[in-house]
Amino acid sequence: MIGVRLQDDALAALDAWITRQPDAPSRPEAIRRLIETGLRAEGEARDAGRAV
Repeated sequence: MIGVRLQDDALAALDAWITRQPDAPSRPEAIRRLIETGLRAEGEARDAGRAV
């Protein structure tokens, strides 16, 4: 488990993202989802670069 502290602007952005989700995840769940999305996108971008 990792504790995370966010600045007010990042926390506000996280809360805004949460309100746009149909299931309104908790803050920890929202952070997990956003990390997974970012890591997946990075992998896809890297894979796309290799597929040249």
